Amino acid sequence: MKLPTAAQDAPRWDGLRRELLVDGQVVKRFRVPAPNQIAVLAAFQEEGGPPQVFDPLPPEGDQNPKRRLQETIKALNGHRLAPIIRFRGDGTGQGVLWEWTTDPG
Repeated sequence: MKLPTAAQDAPRWDGLRRELLVDGQVVKRFRVPAPNQIAVLAAFQEEGGPPQVFDPLPPEGDQNPKRRLQETIKALNGHRLAPIIRFRGDGTGQGVLWEWTTDPG
């Protein structure tokens, strides 16, 4: 598969179907609740698919927000149906990036 390069090929979150798609291909599908992951994907969608968003997770008790975001990113990269993109932190603990990958898993 060729890697998409145009802005219109940015990942798209379909909240009704609970699917993350790239160029019509399902990258990740949610069958069980995953509110933190969905909040991140919804933030990307709401902002028009930029390469980075700031942490959209609301504070929760005394949880460390950087650690919580790190765990959410790890979960986003797990169980991908098509590993053509991956997520990573921005290095500050306050943002999430997506990027193309040729990583087979």
